[in-house]
Amino acid sequence: MVSRTAAKLPAIRIEQAGTPLYITILKAGELVDGITRVDAWSPSNKSGYQRMPTEARFRKIARYVQGKEGGRSVLPQAVVLNYRNGDSKLKFKAIEDGLLGTLEIAADQVLWEVDGQHRLGGLRRALAEAPELAEYKIPIVVVDGLSRIDEAYLFFVINTTQKRVPTDLAQRLIEQQMGDQDLRFQIVTGGKDWIPKGVKVVDAMLATPDHPWYGKIGIPGIKVAGILTKQVSFVTSLKPILTTPPYTSVEPQDLSQILIRYWQAIKEIYPEAFEDPDEHVIQKTAGIFPLHSIAPEIFDMVRTKHGRITKDGVLEILKELDKNLARNYGGGSTFWHNEDGEAAKYGGQKGFRMLTEILRDHLPTAKRAQFV
Repeated sequence: MVSRTAAKLPAIRIEQAGTPLYITILKAGELVDGITRVDAWSPSNKSGYQRMPTEARFRKIARYVQGKEGGRSVLPQAVVLNYRNGDSKLKFKAIEDGLLGTLEIAADQVLWEVDGQHRLGGLRRALAEAPELAEYKIPIVVVDGLSRIDEAYLFFVINTTQKRVPTDLAQRLIEQQMGDQDLRFQIVTGGKDWIPKGVKVVDAMLATPDHPWYGKIGIPGIKVAGILTKQVSFVTSLKPILTTPPYTSVEPQDLSQILIRYWQAIKEIYPEAFEDPDEHVIQKTAGIFPLHSIAPEIFDMVRTKHGRITKDGVLEILKELDKNLARNYGGGSTFWHNEDGEAAKYGGQKGFRMLTEILRDHLPTAKRAQFV
């Protein structure tokens, strides 16, 4: 028994390669009654071509739509749906010129989610938490008549040919516009104020010679030889430092000097890894993210013993870290080798977290300070 009623949606009708497409909208309140479905693979649906949706992504989108992530809660990118028509077609009643009109989705017709399943799932979750979002509208493109295999191919094309847009320019724009009070309020309340500070730290590091990252961090719009990582990755890797007291209150210029001392000390411990960066991962994301994740603890150990963060103080801690690692994984630059080293086994953010824990577990615990 069908529990929902037919839907009549304002739409624009166009054709591509003889296939009708309808550009329309759906309200969040219309997404809860089964008008759309996702063809996800499961033991009971082995012909499904998508992964099962992720609840964590639903929660993140739901928070964003409710304005809990900072910024305006807009989802402007169109969701792609398909009606597997069989012998029937979607009904479209034209108003003028055959272009504008009303698209009718019967109570027994299902639109399959080709692209945008997490946006739709996040909206459903948001609606369950905030019923006032029932009128929230999302742009939709409905394709009329693709078979399941055509639909799967379209899904493949959308998700393999789209080029991810770099976010380093967005980081710089945020940093440049922090003087705007409204934008600053959104960034601070959204917990993203570490981003513009991170950009300033990178710029200060690049303006200071004689350290391992001088001329090695690529910034947008400038192409130079010898770049080892992009600004967007380096800034993102700094988040554990930029969001951990007392380093949240350290000025970017001062923090850049602390980081320079840190990396100079790291280079002294692992000189071969820096002499041949292509053969080692220490100056790649697999090294940058974990080493920045443990940096606040190392900095605090040094401050506790010496009163300030010095290169020699950092060097003391790193020598003990390397000695402890050597007992289980082999010491020196071998740990960071991109083929034989332990660090190279851990890729992606999950792997970075695992490597961070390995490093953290081998820090000299007797000197590790505690934050209250």
